[in-house]
Amino acid sequence: MKNILIGLAGSSIMEGVLGVDKPETRYYNILQQSLSGAFPDTCFPIINSAIGGWSSRELHHLFQRDILGYPLDICIIMYGANNVDLDIPGRSLREFELDEIMVAEEGMLPRSVKRIGVILGPIIDELHWCSRKEKYRKFLEPFGGHNAFMELEREKVKAFYLKHQWPVVDLREVFASDVKSFIYKDGIHLSEAGHRAFAEALFPVVRDSLGLS
Repeated sequence: MKNILIGLAGSSIMEGVLGVDKPETRYYNILQQSLSGAFPDTCFPIINSAIGGWSSRELHHLFQRDILGYPLDICIIMYGANNVDLDIPGRSLREFELDEIMVAEEGMLPRSVKRIGVILGPIIDELHWCSRKEKYRKFLEPFGGHNAFMELEREKVKAFYLKHQWPVVDLREVFASDVKSFIYKDGIHLSEAGHRAFAEALFPVVRDSLGLS
């Protein structure tokens, strides 16, 4: 039986634990079941290296161990989020550091590994914890709120994916029809419906990237 090894990288959205009660309703388990059902002669083991709450810098420090340490066939990455920390400023990325990390990791991945880029979905400002912390409210106000602030990072990440010809799953578009049903009550993570929609959006991109039919 053929094995296709899938790697996941990023922070809490990619980690995929929050927003659902049962493991089988996590996006990556739904994706695995869908791939296995469509291609029963192939196994799709998943390496999930994502760590919730970690910045792109912190995740980069573990990239060699957690991603390059496995003979991946495909790597699904979400860059961005957790890159500004007003409580511990030393954790915040400096200007252009995210660009440097993305370029470095693109170069580190073997050419044989297929890439898929994921873009952070919408944030519901009034539900997110930042709306309850004065220093964050003041910081985000000039940008028009948390979701608007993150749009700057989303667009930077999307431009990188497109420049390097990565297929893209943009969760802004996936959830556009009914944001509140796809986002968990904390305003950022995925609800059960969001996990399913994410998996359904990933399935054809993974299938086509791997040339499965």
